[in-house]
Amino acid sequence: MKTYTIKKFKYKDKIFKFKEPLKITIDNFLCYDLKTKAGELSIPSINDGYTGKEIKNPDKEIKNYLTYIFDEFLSKSDESLSKSDLDYKNRFMKLLELSK
Repeated sequence: MKTYTIKKFKYKDKIFKFKEPLKITIDNFLCYDLKTKAGELSIPSINDGYTGKEIKNPDKEIKNYLTYIFDEFLSKSDESLSKSDLDYKNRFMKLLELSK
């Protein structure tokens, strides 16, 4: 398992800073069949992440995942999100430094 820290993230020509460096853990592991490799990306501060294929390029995978979060949750209006998605958006927004 390896932990990566992100201090800021660029999304559509705008840079977002985190209040504290965002810690993202990546863990590649061998599945129960002892042949298949899988990987898990996790953001412990909001208890989120996913498990899928082996993560070979962590920097690219982190960028893709954060872009997904911004596309699917943060850039959408509150009215267009379900209650659970809005809760997720609010948890993630608490990690961002929004004051200028």
